[in-house]
Amino acid sequence: SGSGLAAYGRLSTQETAGFRRHSGNEATSGFLSAGWFGDRNALKFTGFAGRSQMRLAYYAASEAELAADPRANPMRPDERDDFHQEMLSLQYTRVLRPGLTVTTTGYRNSAGGWFDVDVGDPTLWRFSLDHVWYGLLSTLEYQGDRITLAAGAHVSDYARDHALHVKPDL
Repeated sequence: SGSGLAAYGRLSTQETAGFRRHSGNEATSGFLSAGWFGDRNALKFTGFAGRSQMRLAYYAASEAELAADPRANPMRPDERDDFHQEMLSLQYTRVLRPGLTVTTTGYRNSAGGWFDVDVGDPTLWRFSLDHVWYGLLSTLEYQGDRITLAAGAHVSDYARDHALHVKPDL
């Protein structure tokens, strides 16, 4: 028969020290795709997740600071961020008869994290952001000798939250 399994995965990590003082990034991520393929059916899973933690360095240093130290970073060492993202999908395909196929995919995508910003020593503001998105997508496709027809439906739900906390109290 024409059935079988297939899979692919990857894990990675990266750590960098930025050019500027107390800057850099630590990141990890993973990816997995796996599927079962039959004569008239296929079931596939795909997912990834990642996280990044940065020591921030995006404010401009003054000319005087750069003259004294080309690696000057006007941001405090505790101005950081920490973000993550995940995506998962499960897809089922069935050939109902030659030329007629139905495919249904369910998915979830989410991301979130926070970043701290100096608003006056010793106060940091922590901005928190996150979202989650769920959905289901289904299509029916007909392929004839002279015509191709496709129809589908997609339902989804999305939510997003933002928050502000003042450190050190949080």
